[in-house]
Amino acid sequence: MADITSGGIEPERLVGERIAGRFVVERLIGHGPLSTAFRAHDDRLHRRVTVKLFHPRHRDDVQVVEAQLAAARSVARLAHENVAMVIDRGEHEGMPLIVLEYVRGENLQERIERFAPLAVAEVVEYGLQIARALAYAHGQGVIHGNIRPGNVLLTEEREVKLVDFGGGSYVAQLVGDPYAAPELREVDPGSPAEPGDDIYALGALMYTALTDEGPIAGLAPGEIQLRRPDVSPKLAATIARTMSMDPEARHTSMRELAAELAAARDTMRTTGRGSVSPGGSRALTRGDTATQEMTAADAAFGDEDEHTVEEEPRRADVPRASAERARRRREERAAGTPSEARARILAWSMVLVPLAALVVFGIMIAGERSKDQVDGTTKQHAGVVTRVAIADASTFDPRPSGDGSERADLVANAIDGDAETAWQTEGYDRDDFSGLKDGVGLIVQLTAPADVRDVAIVTSLPGWRVQVRVADRLAPKLTDWVPVSAIVPVEGGAKIPVDLKAGPTTYVLLWISRLAVDVDDPDKSRARIADIEVYGVSQGGVGVIPDNTTTRPSADAGADPATDPAVLSE
Repeated sequence: MADITSGGIEPERLVGERIAGRFVVERLIGHGPLSTAFRAHDDRLHRRVTVKLFHPRHRDDVQVVEAQLAAARSVARLAHENVAMVIDRGEHEGMPLIVLEYVRGENLQERIERFAPLAVAEVVEYGLQIARALAYAHGQGVIHGNIRPGNVLLTEEREVKLVDFGGGSYVAQLVGDPYAAPELREVDPGSPAEPGDDIYALGALMYTALTDEGPIAGLAPGEIQLRRPDVSPKLAATIARTMSMDPEARHTSMRELAAELAAARDTMRTTGRGSVSPGGSRALTRGDTATQEMTAADAAFGDEDEHTVEEEPRRADVPRASAERARRRREERAAGTPSEARARILAWSMVLVPLAALVVFGIMIAGERSKDQVDGTTKQHAGVVTRVAIADASTFDPRPSGDGSERADLVANAIDGDAETAWQTEGYDRDDFSGLKDGVGLIVQLTAPADVRDVAIVTSLPGWRVQVRVADRLAPKLTDWVPVSAIVPVEGGAKIPVDLKAGPTTYVLLWISRLAVDVDDPDKSRARIADIEVYGVSQGGVGVIPDNTTTRPSADAGADPATDPAVLSE
């Protein structure tokens, strides 16, 4: 293998070696113009991770390296189920490295290469997960700037994980990225990425997955439908808008794009259209191909795995005038003109004044609520979310892989309101239950049916993953329980938003699909729950916790997680 680092280190020779004093390299994952990715074992935390080691040739390229490390620091602040976690940073032989979450699965580039054109419903589902993650990131001031299929990981459960934040014009020009907004060719290298860049790239990614051809800027909706007739006119218009040659003609925000994709998904669910690809492969099925191991990046931050870089496709040239306007807008935004400062002040005043009104309204509501305290009980008003009482709990270990019970002797500890006691799973040699089963669960039975909105979990063992499911009875099979949340990582505590459109429920299942290394027993992986609280709208006020639990106005009954600000901000 050729020396790709131009610095005297052949990456394959690092396999089996210890780097940065704690990471034992297990295998080479991929490499790009900035760094090389390895799968490694973290001896300190006893878990598998991805290590991205910058190439020695960038040792003196301080601006580039610092930009990528700054991106890593920004992403480390994010906490979203569709963003791969940045765990740490370090140094090996004078070169910086970044440590990321390990993800088992494949990337979207590989899936496109094997199965494209993909089913419309599958592409929309991926696009919606990406849009929600980016809407959250943009709200935190973080732009991806490097959206392309190789940087979208798909877990075994078909959950999206975004990696490699921190691209922008430098990476777009360095690797000839076909998913980069056209105007990025005309701006100075090093110009920061903007939200509109991510909007274009997401539309281009969806177009490629639907048509199995490289993205072409400026296509009309009808041209997209000619290439993929089963794409609805509305969805074609959405994708065409994202890929407009004029940046100002694209969606005004990722939140707006997420709302349109959510509407398209809901329409397909209602009509049953779009679930099969032209080749007949089923969408969103697990195990349809041999599962491949992937890590949380096949290329470094702002990087691209050379195995996934494609020849840049034919693309209409960007009109010079449009590119020049885009360049000037970027320069003006970076400089911060006085008129922009005044505009920002006006914009903030338009936000803060309504917020002040909401605070006053909330105080009034709290006063009214205090009047409703009668004999130590709380009256349940329509549209108010409050804590719901739990009647009982039980373990869930479905056969044939399970034996029907998982530490049932500890189950009462999860609902006793005491954070010092806990229920936990049995100890397994690996975080995937040692390959013995797909997961285990804990069922809580409510004292009365409730329209559940949130489930809060307290734990002293972070890192394991859970999904909320519901059923109208104690069902013996996992397939009988309806998923009402995403699969999310649980840290010290987590409040999981629930999309319960099916109506009130009595039984809530916390389905644990991935474990975490037990720091008190590093040879074993477990999940641990010290306390569970369920929040929702109870039926007729029955089952409300009789205390002064904080309540909040509920979302509209028809609200969708893609457009509900409370969900997008989680």
